[in-house]
Amino acid sequence: MSVPDPCTILTSTNFGNLAPSAVYTYSGLCTAITSWNTANPSNQIFMGATELDRKNELAAFLGHTLHESGDFQYPRELSQCGTTATDSGTLYCQPTGYSAGDGSISTYCQSTNTPTSDPDGCTCGAVANTSPFGYDADALFFGRGPMQLSWNYNYIDAGAALGVDLCANPDLVATDAATGWGTAIWFWMENTGSVGVSSHVGV
Repeated sequence: MSVPDPCTILTSTNFGNLAPSAVYTYSGLCTAITSWNTANPSNQIFMGATELDRKNELAAFLGHTLHESGDFQYPRELSQCGTTATDSGTLYCQPTGYSAGDGSISTYCQSTNTPTSDPDGCTCGAVANTSPFGYDADALFFGRGPMQLSWNYNYIDAGAALGVDLCANPDLVATDAATGWGTAIWFWMENTGSVGVSSHVGV
């Protein structure tokens, strides 16, 4: 018997009730689930052996991501990019306390991790303060997306898994719903942290 699409369990109405002001859309989530499960037939998400298994994992995933992103309302880490400015098509981030050049930005970039190292990471470049606008968002690897993906080594690996260059365009995690949800799914499925077990396996 085939396992039903996870978005038949989590309906649009359910999602809207959970997060009525979400910037990460239901359609983006469903697209990301389908894309992940198609690309990873032996490591699928929300496709457990029983309906209860599938509901339990969906509940755990949604609870975690709702907490991380303020009920799916915050596309970017507030302390680093709660306020934005745009100049000539470039998005700039203003960290907490920023005022015409003041404020401390965290790049979340480990310089020893490069595209050719093992473990790898996006290249760390210079991050200039362009007053009065702030810091170029696409030079920073702070938390973005439903899971608040952060650090250059996670951006490069999540991008590789999704087939998207997140080193060149990390802010895609904040602006494209399917990509944002895709990075959250990747982290849930692949990151084992200090316990050596992914959330998918541990739930």
